[in-house]
Amino acid sequence: MASAGGAMQLKVLFVGDVDVGKTSIFELYRTHEVAKSPKHTMDPVIKSFNIVTMTPHTTVELHLYDTGGQERYKTLTKQFFRDADIALLVFSITDGDSFRHIEQDWRQEVLNHNEKDVMMILIGNKDDLHEERINPKSTSRQYAEIHHMKFVEMSANRRDDYDKVDSVIREATTEIVRQRRNTMSGPVQQEDERIVLDEPVHDGLVQQQEQKRSRCRYC
Repeated sequence: MASAGGAMQLKVLFVGDVDVGKTSIFELYRTHEVAKSPKHTMDPVIKSFNIVTMTPHTTVELHLYDTGGQERYKTLTKQFFRDADIALLVFSITDGDSFRHIEQDWRQEVLNHNEKDVMMILIGNKDDLHEERINPKSTSRQYAEIHHMKFVEMSANRRDDYDKVDSVIREATTEIVRQRRNTMSGPVQQEDERIVLDEPVHDGLVQQQEQKRSRCRYC
């Protein structure tokens, strides 16, 4: 995603099968709270956050895209996937098909609609239901390693697991910032590479950003 006003913009996708908990993770990350009754709509849900790094002149603006239930009817368009920078591929550890569909469908959709590399994060949700586990953690971790993905298991029903999804998104964001900075100016010194991200900016700023972008919903 292109930069605007000096801020680097990153497009972050939440994708996966129906009922694996994508929207619950999306809301946990957005609000720091467990979503009691996530709302399902037929339109992609877009939220924006500013993340400011400690390194001067590096402001990262994250645009989070949730499918909004469109995957239920296979109506997601190429505009949803296009220009992605980070993709969270979500499956349920209690649903074997949802894991298989990551490879058969969702990972391929992300790859097919992007010419550049996309940082992918594999998320096994619902690990609070360990007695109902079908997908072994070792298998998921091995799959992530083979495809150079970050991997985390979590439960969107645990408030403390906000830290897990926040941490992995921050890691991915930091790597992209470093890669792009190196591309533009060559390798930087090790002491200059330490990037510490502030807390996301919520509510008022989000609403202002969404209003400004209302004319270009899928950009």
